[in-house]
Order: sequence, then structure tokens, then C-alpha cells
Amino acid sequence: MNSSFARVVERIAFGSFVTSTGVFTDGSAWTTPKMASRLYLYITTGTGSSNDTITVTYTNHLGVTGHTGTVIVKSNAIGERIEVPLQAGDIGVLDVTNVTQSITQAGAFNVEGTYGIFFAALTTVNVGYQTTVSLNSAVIPQGSTVVLQYNSSNVSGVTRRVSLVGTLVPR
Repeated sequence: MNSSFARVVERIAFGSFVTSTGVFTDGSAWTTPKMASRLYLYITTGTGSSNDTITVTYTNHLGVTGHTGTVIVKSNAIGERIEVPLQAGDIGVLDVTNVTQSITQAGAFNVEGTYGIFFAALTTVNVGYQTTVSLNSAVIPQGSTVVLQYNSSNVSGVTRRVSLVGTLVPR
């Protein structure tokens, strides 16, 4: 059995963090009802030779500040996207307000949030999947970043194609 998945997400850049200086640079935020259902660190620069415990402080889906999620970034994790688990009971993030680390070493990462628009499990190899959703089921504001993602457990040659077709509506 093939366990492949395709998804379409709207991504927000909550900010960035430089591990050599310990400086968090704040980015964008969402307002309710939109929220990031998942929080990630995207490692942009090598993180040194030691594992680093990163704590992300955020405002949750209810607007409560001071919530935290902690993850370990392994050494030399450049190019990886690591999911940060949310505090118990939280289902989303509106804003990231701070980032701290356990050790100071070279490296940098972006803090990103995603809002899921579409998800599909692709369970059979060499079968085309098509899903149609109703008009206006996903409205993506001007200036947003939409990302198409694909993940497959099948290590053999598999054709991978994810397409998104939509309508642009003038303001």
C-alpha cells in the first residue's frame, strides 16, 4: 500500500530567528477567524554541531498570549521543516511573539504557520486522484502565499503531480 498525501496550504511568515545572536524578528500575524493550525520552523542556515531546544511563544486561537511550544532542532538540520507541537488544548496560532533557545550557535530559521485548505490521501500507486470543491469553499486573500505539498512513502518511481485550479476575483 502506498501512503502518499497531497495538501494545499496557505502559509504565513510569523518571523525569523538567528541562533548565533538569539534575535527574533517579528513577522506577520493573523486575526480570527483565520489562524495557523500548524506551526513550523524552517531551517535556513546550518544549526551548528549540537542539538538545540527551541521554545516558541505564541498567541493561541482564542487570543490568549504567552502559550509555548518546544521542539529540538538537531545539528545540521538545514533545509528541514520541523513541526512545533502546540500547548495542550490549542488548535491554532494567531501570532508568534518570541523565540528562545537552549544554546547559542550558528544558524537561522523561519517561523511559519499554515492554514490547511485541502488534504487528500493517495493510497494507490499510478492512480490519478481528482477532487472538486464547491465554489467559495476556500477564499484566499490577495497577497497570500499558497503552497502545494506532496509526501510519499513509496521510494520507487511514482509520478507526482499536484494541480490547483481557481478563479481570480477582482476586488
